[in-house]
Amino acid sequence: MQVSSSLRAYAKWSVAATSFRLPLSILPIAIEYTIGTTGGFRLASTIIGAFSVGEIGVLLITGHQAGRRLLQSRGHLLFWAIAGVDAMLAIASLVPAMRLLAIVFALAGGLLIGLGAGSLRRALTAILPREDLERYFSWDAVALETLWLFSPAIVALAVALSLTPWLLILPALSAIATPLLLRRPPAIYGAEAKPVRGGRWLLAASAAEGIIEGGFFVAIVPIASGVLHLAVFGSIALALLSAGSIAGGAIYAKLARHLRIQTRTRILLMLAGLATSLAVLAIAGTSMLSLGAISLALGTLIAPVNSARAYSTSMTFRQQDHSSAFARLYASYSVGAVFSSAAYAALSPMLGARATTGLDAGVAGTVIIAIGTLPWIRRHNPAAMLRAAFAPSRV
Repeated sequence: MQVSSSLRAYAKWSVAATSFRLPLSILPIAIEYTIGTTGGFRLASTIIGAFSVGEIGVLLITGHQAGRRLLQSRGHLLFWAIAGVDAMLAIASLVPAMRLLAIVFALAGGLLIGLGAGSLRRALTAILPREDLERYFSWDAVALETLWLFSPAIVALAVALSLTPWLLILPALSAIATPLLLRRPPAIYGAEAKPVRGGRWLLAASAAEGIIEGGFFVAIVPIASGVLHLAVFGSIALALLSAGSIAGGAIYAKLARHLRIQTRTRILLMLAGLATSLAVLAIAGTSMLSLGAISLALGTLIAPVNSARAYSTSMTFRQQDHSSAFARLYASYSVGAVFSSAAYAALSPMLGARATTGLDAGVAGTVIIAIGTLPWIRRHNPAAMLRAAFAPSRV
């Protein structure tokens, strides 16, 4: 009975969440088609980057008391605001004189969308029993990866039907549909306007994942083009990544409740696996078989680590702080992804795509090691132990 009740609750929530997520997974590709083909791909890439920068702004707003007071409102108002900003972005993409304003709307959209994602997650934690959260977070990670897998096909169909100019309208329509489907609007913040404290290691772990996945996304097409002289294989590798994530998430959903490893340790082990896979891609991704196998292997850990991060967040923070906590989690991922994009833009002309990818793996690995060792360092204070060991003894 409990399982059936939880499944119904998740299914109802998932309908509203999908109406919000599907167009957003289409958005980066849609910007490339609608703006890149008419206003230039450099402008399109800048607009896509502005979304990530807007998401990073969530960290500033939710980290200060004044910002939290300003954002105390009902969840429906947030989604109506997202609809308005997305509509302006769509208009700016269609009117040549307004295209530069699209950057401003993208910044605002990234900020609001980050808060909207946190609000949706809080709504899910509010309707599911505590013991069912990790399992449904796992299945939700699978659902999200499935959306990302099929989004390019949806865009391709729209382009084939000459509906390209209307692709950017979809996020605005979805943001309107979401509050209509969620009859009880999720509250973004509780009554108190105190900043969210704690969970810094989760933000660092999320940033490390952003570095790894961002490094893969920006480098896989250049690597495929340079090694195989077949740029299209980059798209195949991305599809294998999503397929691996779907499979890994489905397996993790079955096993998560039976694992005896602490969630923090579990997250660090999976992140270490991701970083190792990225390093192997940089060193040994020299054939079609190796690139495909590495992409699939890396993908098998993405949905599980996303599920574990979400579950750890729900357990670390009070429920009234879940909107802010989840929004900050996703924003910290964007910090890592922006780092990878910037590193590739700045260093790949000198180092090459593979060496830059290896650098991303090294930076992410350093962050993971720091997360794992800092608690031990704080407990044992090695500096004090060394001082005590070499201090002159008194006779």
